[in-house]
Amino acid sequence: MKKWLLSIPIILITSNIYGATITWSKDFADGQTLSGSDFDNLQTDITAVVNAGGGPVTLTANQTISGDNTFSGTSTFSGAISATGNTTLGNAVTDNTTLTGAIQGASPFILDGATDDTATVTIAIYDEGTSVTYGISDMAESGSFIMSTLDNTLGDLDDANAIWGESNNLVFEGATANGFETRVSTDDVGADQTINISQQSVRGWANFTGTGTPAYNDSFNITGSITDNGAGDWTISWDVDFSNANYVVAGSCDNTGGNNPYFMTSLAGKAVGSLEVFCRTDGGSFVDEIVSVMAIGDQT
Repeated sequence: MKKWLLSIPIILITSNIYGATITWSKDFADGQTLSGSDFDNLQTDITAVVNAGGGPVTLTANQTISGDNTFSGTSTFSGAISATGNTTLGNAVTDNTTLTGAIQGASPFILDGATDDTATVTIAIYDEGTSVTYGISDMAESGSFIMSTLDNTLGDLDDANAIWGESNNLVFEGATANGFETRVSTDDVGADQTINISQQSVRGWANFTGTGTPAYNDSFNITGSITDNGAGDWTISWDVDFSNANYVVAGSCDNTGGNNPYFMTSLAGKAVGSLEVFCRTDGGSFVDEIVSVMAIGDQT
């Protein structure tokens, strides 16, 4: 049998003021569940003793207390504690909750919003090889968490398709988790800068051989085959169209047969979904050669 012992010093007021000690005890079976009238009676007994003179309440042994119950004042519960149902810790921001032990479980935090429903946010904790520390105040002042839809079952940053931060770096892992990542870094600047990825990056490019049957050597955002319009004249098609025909085009033509420069031009052959390019000699003649071309602008 387990025994809970409650010993509280109280002050009894009679004709004289003196100190006394009331000792109250009750027997329970090991692991007994208290609910309903059993707990109501226990709560009434404890309340009566506490109200007699105040002071801390200490409950020990492995017990389960269920039902709608309220504990106030200074209370200490030791042993294995299980709280089920709706549980409220404190009722004001001035009430402090201190946890000195570890919170265990694969998903120990499940957060619900203002509406009590099944749409929740789960914070999962993965087993680490070594202990790690995250400073929440530091992140709030100078950074943020990177949220991800990855199934990070290993708990490692270096998972396939993962993104994480390093000192002055943003690191991107590809489809294969390995030791080869892409890092984006920046230098110190004198003022805030904004980089518009859509407008400030190359949105399509191609290198192709224009002799014989035109063929791509390498390309990005290109679809279909090259249309041969005649000597030194080709049309390429963009896989993702540009928003308008005002995008910027730059390129070059190789001169594999001599030293005089060749020039690539686009003239008026720009459309949102395609580009007509030309290769000319320094004398203005159209010629088939190796062409390199790229385009920058907004896309749909």
